Amino acid sequence: MFAYYKGIPHSMIELLVSLPSAGIMVSLIFNKWIGRLFSERQMIVTGLVAYALCGFIPLISPAYPVVFLSRIIFGMAVGLLNVSAIAIISERYKGKERVQTLGIRGSAEVVGTAVLTFGVSLLIRFGWQAAFLVYGISIPILLLYLLFVPYGSTTEAVEEKHRDVKMTGGAMADSTRLSGRCGSYRLV
Repeated sequence: MFAYYKGIPHSMIELLVSLPSAGIMVSLIFNKWIGRLFSERQMIVTGLVAYALCGFIPLISPAYPVVFLSRIIFGMAVGLLNVSAIAIISERYKGKERVQTLGIRGSAEVVGTAVLTFGVSLLIRFGWQAAFLVYGISIPILLLYLLFVPYGSTTEAVEEKHRDVKMTGGAMADSTRLSGRCGSYRLV
């Protein structure tokens, strides 16, 4: 990238790597309002579409301002997906099952990041722009979501199932710590 963006300071090029973190923070800050405007399904579909589109933009237009903006929007998409995943788990699971599910989600995120990083290491041989092809993983995920996740809310059915389960103080603290770790991992 340094060779491609010759007239731009190295610090500005390196900024492109950390810009998604700023987008994630924007999503976290405005999540409450976004959740009021859009349904869970709309947020997830929007997040996955933005993830794919903004992930691919450097392939189509490597102009620095375009890549800069796409990286911020990409981070917002990641934030939208992370918040949605944690909210779904928090709404639909209680007690030990919630803590375990949050742990699985966090572990899957770490494994997914490792797999994507490995994918980037394979693609980078074809140029820095080719590395952005790794974000294409969101397209099959989007298709699977659209095909297999039913419309409508199942929250009421899940609440009925878990009506008598109470979350203990220790389980709530574990869940809160785990959610914080999962969220902070994406910010690093």
